[in-house]
Amino acid sequence: PFKSGFGEISRTIYAIGSLNRSALPDFLELLVESDNPKMVLDSDYRLLREIIEIESEKWFLEMKNNMPYFPEMQLHLGKIKPRHSIKSLVINRLSHELFPNETVVIMQEIPGEKVLISARRQDGKVLLNKILEECVKGLRDANGGGHIQASAAIVRLEDESIFVKRLKEQLVKKIYLVE
Repeated sequence: PFKSGFGEISRTIYAIGSLNRSALPDFLELLVESDNPKMVLDSDYRLLREIIEIESEKWFLEMKNNMPYFPEMQLHLGKIKPRHSIKSLVINRLSHELFPNETVVIMQEIPGEKVLISARRQDGKVLLNKILEECVKGLRDANGGGHIQASAAIVRLEDESIFVKRLKEQLVKKIYLVE
């Protein structure tokens, strides 16, 4: 779906939202006034899309080649430090293209503050929303949950190791496994 003209426009909107949110109203005006997707895709906004695509490709390859894997939990667990907000692009691609039947978790640090966490598992065999809810219980300023196949959490930087320990414990227990 993202290879089509509309998919390209979707990625452009994502890039503008990540790099220059204030440009969104002008972009949407261009979108409404354009005769076809090509006019939009050939606009100067393509440069923002290209910046995000280059960075997300870099981190996708980094995670593909170097992300730690824990086979007893079917867990791929990585941490990225991108310049821009690309965590969702990277994890969605990893989960769909490489590891649809395994759990993928990507963490991204907000320097000195918090850790943003995304979890994906396309086969739905693990209730990721419940696991992430359990992992953040009792942690100050933390939140977690979402959907069975796609969930997220946020924890304070100092609680990252607690979160990871709990995540592994939950996956080993298999309480939230769907047969």
